[in-house]
Amino acid sequence: MKKLIIFSLFIFLISCSQKEEKKSTQTLNDVKKIDQELLDSPKADSFLLKYRFKKNEKLQYRITTISENNQMIEGDTVISTLTNQNVKYLIDLSIRNIDDDGNAIINLTINSIISEGTINGEKIQYDSKYIFSTQERKIFAQYEAVKNKTFSVKSSLFILVTK
Repeated sequence: MKKLIIFSLFIFLISCSQKEEKKSTQTLNDVKKIDQELLDSPKADSFLLKYRFKKNEKLQYRITTISENNQMIEGDTVISTLTNQNVKYLIDLSIRNIDDDGNAIINLTINSIISEGTINGEKIQYDSKYIFSTQERKIFAQYEAVKNKTFSVKSSLFILVTK
């Protein structure tokens, strides 16, 4: 319980920190060049998977996100945090309708979320199949808010670029 309170306080301090914005001296041409580089998909060691949906089709996908964050907060003291996180989402897709232009209306439901990670060496775990206390639900609010909820999305084509 003591670790949970410390973790909550830590998250609160991070969320209240100030961000300093640095003014950019890039020219408009530099910005356009960078934007174009971001829009072009990598050509080497990758492939493009295109999938056209069919009406009333039901699909299930698993998406894994891996992130690492190193942050320094300066105030009266300097606080440094290192966060590693691995999150797995199990998602159901149900194709509700396809219009004449080929756009698909898709119902998307996040059925399962499993998160494992560390914050400054302290292990943090979340699994959506368990019922958590009110305090733990506040800590993992970003997952609690979307689990077992249905969202509607509109897509013209499902494209997956993989290395």
